Amino acid sequence: METKVERPKSIAKQMLERKRLIEDYLKSGDESKKPAGVKFVKPFTLPDEER
Repeated sequence: METKVERPKSIAKQMLERKRLIEDYLKSGDESKKPAGVKFVKPFTLPDEER
């Protein structure tokens, strides 16, 4: 019987591969190596509230 649920092992492999692709892109700085669906946002800090 075929299941529609992916096994955790295959999901972990996909995550590691995606991480490797992103690391390669960041090290090279080449826009052509940017993985599809990756969006980088500039980090920001929240302003301190005046008390």
